[in-house]
Amino acid sequence: MENRIQQLLSKLRDNTLSNDDWNDLLMFLEDESLSEEVVEVMTTMIALETPLYQLDPDLSEAIRDRIGRLREPEKIQRVVSMTNRTGWWKVAVAIVLLSLGWYIFQARNSPSELRQKELVNNDTEREFLPAQQGAILLLANGNKLVLDSVQKGDVLAVEQGVDLKMADGELSYRSQGASDSLTYNTLITPKGRQFSVLLADGTRAWLNANSSLHYPVAFGSSARAVKAVGEVYFEVAADKKRPFKVEVDGKMWIEVLGTHFNMSAYENESSIATTLLEGSVVLKTLDGLTNRQIRPGQQAVLNRSEQGPFYVKNDVDIERVMAWKNGKFDFDGLKVEDAMRVIERWYDIKVKYQNGVPDITFYGELNRDIPLSDLLMALKDSKLRFKMDGSTLIILK
Repeated sequence: MENRIQQLLSKLRDNTLSNDDWNDLLMFLEDESLSEEVVEVMTTMIALETPLYQLDPDLSEAIRDRIGRLREPEKIQRVVSMTNRTGWWKVAVAIVLLSLGWYIFQARNSPSELRQKELVNNDTEREFLPAQQGAILLLANGNKLVLDSVQKGDVLAVEQGVDLKMADGELSYRSQGASDSLTYNTLITPKGRQFSVLLADGTRAWLNANSSLHYPVAFGSSARAVKAVGEVYFEVAADKKRPFKVEVDGKMWIEVLGTHFNMSAYENESSIATTLLEGSVVLKTLDGLTNRQIRPGQQAVLNRSEQGPFYVKNDVDIERVMAWKNGKFDFDGLKVEDAMRVIERWYDIKVKYQNGVPDITFYGELNRDIPLSDLLMALKDSKLRFKMDGSTLIILK
């Protein structure tokens, strides 16, 4: 019996219910002796399957509205008593999803009922998509190359005898050796873009949105030095004879031999953070008066308004630091203003506050590959109120 219920619910989810299936499902729902089994299966599926923010926005909103009406104790008491293994809200979502099943079944199988996806509040017809792979490459001669649509294997340019190619979705430099004459390129990821580059020494760098990396086409024989702004994750190729140095936003140096680390230095953030995943790094202010070495799992923070000292955090949540590279938004414990700066960079929008910054804290994690409208739907659960005006997100309260 339980297998049949799960089969029917899976068909409902996948929009493959036949008329006979639908009649069977209604029969199960109307049979009070099976209510506990039905809720148990639904709850498990809700926990494992598609989260609300990945549903069609109109459907998600309808579900949330129905959940709101279910929150009255007398309406959910009997449901909650059926299972103690999950939160009542998951059970409520399951019930609401089933109560909307006929709507889903009808709307998605009738061409006349197909609806166009719109932004929250219908304030604009434009959809803001998540950041895409893409960047702008500034060559030494001043030419600009847009890398958004460059094909794999294309030779973009030849600089100082080095071929600049696209390989496996990243920009690749391959040098035959060191060079005493340095020629520089700059890779820029605007808001709404991200990209990676394989440097001539074998070091890889991943650039988050609104970031840049300035580097030589081929490194010198005694040192490897680059400049970075924004957020970049480095996996530095080991080379004991040539330390790898990163000048961070004109404020400090990071010096390594071979290691994995993330640096975040956005101009609109109050501090610069360097997080070490593997190896060892030494951090120095540009005046050389302050330096600090950190070990894996530590994060060194430099306040932009000061020249030092570095503040070191121990046992940093590495998964949270690297969430951006792993395709996630980690908003757990994040205040509205901090989260909105991330959203601005990722979706290339502006955020304004109509009545000041609300005192709201977000919790949870979301995939970064969702449109802005889906993200905003998810944030509505935090009581945040907003509207879109063109490419500006206005926070109401």
